[in-house]
Amino acid sequence: MRASAPLPHSRVSADLVLFWADQVAELPEEAREAMLCALASSHGAAFAERVREALAAEVVAA
Repeated sequence: MRASAPLPHSRVSADLVLFWADQVAELPEEAREAMLCALASSHGAAFAERVREALAAEVVAA
């Protein structure tokens, strides 16, 4: 039996990205970058970049 590699963009991680994008969006503008840096430190730079992209998409959609 072969083990399959985890999907890099699973539904759970997409939901987590959207959750954090919503959380960051609620922060004052001056606190957003600090929160994104904290997310990069705790979850990795790629995760923080996905949150940043989701946040930008929210702003564009609004």
